[in-house]
Amino acid sequence: MMYTRSQVTGKESMAQDIVDQVFDRVDSLYSKGSKVVSSVQDAVSNTVSHIGGDPQWEAELAARSREEAGSPIVKSLSSLGSTIYRQLSGKVVIGCGFSALMAILFWRKERLLGLPEHLPKNQPKCCLVLGDMHDPIIRSQVMDLYRRRFTIFVCSRDAPSYREHEEDDDFLVHLDPTSSSDLANFVQSLNSTYELASILFMPNLSYHPSGEMSLSQLETEIRSNTLLYYCTLMKLLPHLPHTQLILFDPSLTYNMKVAHHPVEIIVSGIVKSLYQSLARHEKLDLYLIHLGILQLTAQPSNYKFLNLKGSNVNTALLEPVYRLIMAYNGNILRRMWLWIVTFGFLNHHWYCGKYSWISTFSFITPLIKKWT
Repeated sequence: MMYTRSQVTGKESMAQDIVDQVFDRVDSLYSKGSKVVSSVQDAVSNTVSHIGGDPQWEAELAARSREEAGSPIVKSLSSLGSTIYRQLSGKVVIGCGFSALMAILFWRKERLLGLPEHLPKNQPKCCLVLGDMHDPIIRSQVMDLYRRRFTIFVCSRDAPSYREHEEDDDFLVHLDPTSSSDLANFVQSLNSTYELASILFMPNLSYHPSGEMSLSQLETEIRSNTLLYYCTLMKLLPHLPHTQLILFDPSLTYNMKVAHHPVEIIVSGIVKSLYQSLARHEKLDLYLIHLGILQLTAQPSNYKFLNLKGSNVNTALLEPVYRLIMAYNGNILRRMWLWIVTFGFLNHHWYCGKYSWISTFSFITPLIKKWT
């Protein structure tokens, strides 16, 4: 369809008239609205001025404000808002703290949780070993702690003999349990130089294959191997700080009820009794290590009559004991680890060596005997 120039011009003028009429109407409405708003504003201003100068109105408004503020709805909304704010604030703080802790553990976990190969030189810690170094397992335990830079005080009846045949060593000191001066010097060193990290109660753990023993031999063995160390501990205890005490129990023979090896059975029973008796002392935190079969070389070092292979003494005994001592004397994260593995310090029994834990089940011991 074709349009001439005059037709197009006529239509454009008609459209322009319509647009002009629309804008005129909008402008008229805007002017009327502005007048209404101005009149309302003037009325409100006059009313506020009148109320502001009227004490009666001011008192009434104040009373209404207090009434509204004291209404249950307003109080509930205010309390709800405060509660939400406190909860959100607490969660934010907890979240930030947890995030910071995770960051520290991620970047410094080896430093905080990992154990060094040995003590730093600026930590003069010592251990007291109640045991005879003629026993290969006890000797291995002493030398392992010595290698890790602990100062070791070894208390045994053969201390005078060791002093004669060994060179003087400031980090390996032999104490005679019957010598008051030796015990006094040990206490004095704790007060002046060293910090006591742990006490190790270690009766002989490596008995030879069996046999019957005369009553006098049995009496001598029990007196020198357990009772002497217990009496020494009781003498020292009033002068010691709060410390860790680790008792070593050769319990495999006891658990298996091997009748032809009475010494280990009796010694194990005595160690268990001492553990129960010493639990009443508030100065001591007790740990009982049940020993399974251990070997230093190709042959087992204990329970040789069983003819069974044992666990490596380094990984099965020496390292766990070192971790136990370091965790007890370590930072808060290491102590937390110890708290977890002991179920909140409710279980202080540790099992080191082959068959040490499984032998506690009576129905398993006949199977172990069949393997011998």
